[in-house]
Formats: sequence, structure tokens, C-alpha cells
Amino acid sequence: MAKHAEVLPSNTYSLDDLTGSVKEGRGALYDWLDYGYISVDRSGRRFSRTVEYALNDFAFSQVAKEESPRDVQKYLNRSAGWQLIWDHSVESVNTSQVFTGFLTPKFTNGSFNSTGYNPVLCGECEWSAISYEAIPFGRFPLRGSPFNATLPSSL
Repeated sequence: MAKHAEVLPSNTYSLDDLTGSVKEGRGALYDWLDYGYISVDRSGRRFSRTVEYALNDFAFSQVAKEESPRDVQKYLNRSAGWQLIWDHSVESVNTSQVFTGFLTPKFTNGSFNSTGYNPVLCGECEWSAISYEAIPFGRFPLRGSPFNATLPSSL
């Protein structure tokens, strides 16, 4: 598990995504370890990977409680990385009700790339898109979280 969290796997050079391994390991670990999120200017599937790596590190922190207590806080801190790509000011586009606060593409320099960004879309939703498995609009934080996203009352 520690190797998965700390060592960049060899690149499988898939034509689906040339930025990193698509078959095993964390193909964008170089961003995760340096920035705490997956950047828009160096990697594909930024949102999917950021959320996945955060969840992985949270799971590692739980295992570390028994196996490696000295690593618990490191992985717990890293699991909060998804919050680094949360932009409170981004609004949904072309929705009947406007929602604010979304995962937003972010550059390695720390600035958000919200120009022309619509959280209701993910481009082609393919390996090279910002998200592979879901649109950013579907990745709301839970009600009562410290984020001020406006959630539908039905949630």
C-alpha cells in the first residue's frame, strides 16, 4: 500500500492518456505529492484522480492506525487535497437553478482555470478530460460541510 501511495508507477504510454499510467498505480502522483491536487496543465482526469487519490489516502490513514501509526497524520492530511481544487465562486451554467461552488481546474501555479468552464460538462468524459467517471456538477460535498455550495433541498 505504501508503494502505491508514494512511488510513481512506470508510464504505460497508452494512447488514451500520455500523461501517466492508465493501468496501475497513481499515474499523476507527481502532481499529488507536489501540489496536493492533480493539475490541469500536467495531467488528464484531474477531478477523477484528485478525488480518487484523496479517498485512497484516507483509507491508507485508517490502515496506518494499526500498521504504521507514524504515517496516520501524513495520509490524513493528504486526503484533504480535493479541497484545494474547490472554488467557491464558480457557478453552474445553463441550469434552471444556479448553484455555486465546484471542483474547478487548477494550474500548478495555484490559479484556477475557470475561463469557459462549465461544471455541468466534462468535455468528452474520456481519459484526457477533466473528469472520467462523472461530471463535476455531480460531485457536491455533503450537506453541513464547511463549503457553501447551494444544494437542492431534495438532497
